Amino acid sequence: MVVAAGAGRRMGARENKVFLDLCGQPILARTIAALARSRRIHEIVLVTRAEDREEARRIAAAAAGPSLPLRLAEGGAERGASVRSGVAAAPLDADILLVHDAARPFVSARLIGALIDAAERHGAAIPALPVADTLKRARAGVILETVSREELFSAQTPQAFRAELLRDALARPAPAGGAPTDDALLLERAGREVHIVPGDPANLKITTPQDLALARALLPAFDAELGAAGASP
Repeated sequence: MVVAAGAGRRMGARENKVFLDLCGQPILARTIAALARSRRIHEIVLVTRAEDREEARRIAAAAAGPSLPLRLAEGGAERGASVRSGVAAAPLDADILLVHDAARPFVSARLIGALIDAAERHGAAIPALPVADTLKRARAGVILETVSREELFSAQTPQAFRAELLRDALARPAPAGGAPTDDALLLERAGREVHIVPGDPANLKITTPQDLALARALLPAFDAELGAAGASP
């Protein structure tokens, strides 16, 4: 599942940020093409806003190619609603569901394979990177404390789940504590263990204009790595 229903306010663009150009192709096209390179992906559910539906479908279908089925689902006001809509549109016989940000075009087939393997073994898995920076807690511009970065990780997508576990988590009443910022939190709140697979520093999420500039600089190296890797896992 590819979630492309956000407004992208931090990008400051007049259109959905996934339609912005990334070296000759929309970001969405790059993301769908990256997923399509994995032999472990058998179908894509694209979750998008109603007003973006036709353009998103056209871009995604061209990037996925004729051999990878594409389904559409309408996004909601929050990520949780969008994921719920996407899961409802997914094939009922799917064993593993992956949820991926449409604005992460550099996902590798290697990472996808590792996540699917981990989800098959453990039920749920996400890619994550250890936090490298020193962390400060502050209020009104004044440091309150330095937070230990030990055992802290920065989560990425795709996040992979056994389908029945994700459906069960989505069916539960929303607890207090605000809307989940990622999909693994749904399973955490349901008391399920979520395992970590080493993330990829190149698996950039494009959120700001600075991210887009960085992605344009990284793309040639990503394409070169794909060419050297040959067949996908």
